[in-house]
Amino acid sequence: MTEQHWSLRPPGTPSADLVAEVGGHPLVAQLLAQRGYTTPTQARAFLDPTAYTPAPPSRLFGLVDAAAILYDAIRRDQNILVWGDFDVDGQTSTSLLVAALHKLIDPARIRYHVPNRFTESHGIKPDKLAALLDNADIPIHVILTCDTGIAEGPAIGLAKDRGLTVLVTDHHDLPPEFADVIPGRDLLAGQDASLVGAESARRADALVNPKFQPADDPLRTLPGVGVAYKLIQELYRLAGCLGEEEELLDLVALGIV
Repeated sequence: MTEQHWSLRPPGTPSADLVAEVGGHPLVAQLLAQRGYTTPTQARAFLDPTAYTPAPPSRLFGLVDAAAILYDAIRRDQNILVWGDFDVDGQTSTSLLVAALHKLIDPARIRYHVPNRFTESHGIKPDKLAALLDNADIPIHVILTCDTGIAEGPAIGLAKDRGLTVLVTDHHDLPPEFADVIPGRDLLAGQDASLVGAESARRADALVNPKFQPADDPLRTLPGVGVAYKLIQELYRLAGCLGEEEELLDLVALGIV
């Protein structure tokens, strides 16, 4: 068995205001401070659910575009392939998206794929994607990823070359091709192969990843299932059923924990 090495964050010294906010309990204040909740306002929002206001989906770069494209595909009765991952985050993300889409589209138009841990590993292998598309029992029009995709340029290029719509939702670190890309200034997705290369992830029709957010943005820590949930929030708003996505919060909780 591989030896485990645990790294503890420095304890630090919580402010007097933070200690007072938690009823004078220094250990609670220290634990909060170690986790980044250093002010009374931050602590209150973390400890008291009535003081917490979730960020709107539109805060995430690319999400509004992704939801609009997905909603258009649904209205046109296009077939959708959800591509997930095999860990808990990936499985809950996949389950959430499939369950949410079933409310808006004939389930017969939805397919999903969770890679085999031992034969595929993480990500989207181009040869596996090609085989799946070639042998699918229905023609696939849209690929929607969750907990993967941001570093899968070759697979995205393959899908785009076949004329598919590709929507990426992910939370992993950005690959080198995004090193000089500034969200809000530069176009993240929808780029032509002649500009970014045939195997660039930026050929996807939409890219949603909290790592595009500013360094101090609390949304940067969203896991894959959190990103998927935010996408469904916006999708359900467009579809006129905002609020029904809350039925899926059990999957969000499982994926985040």
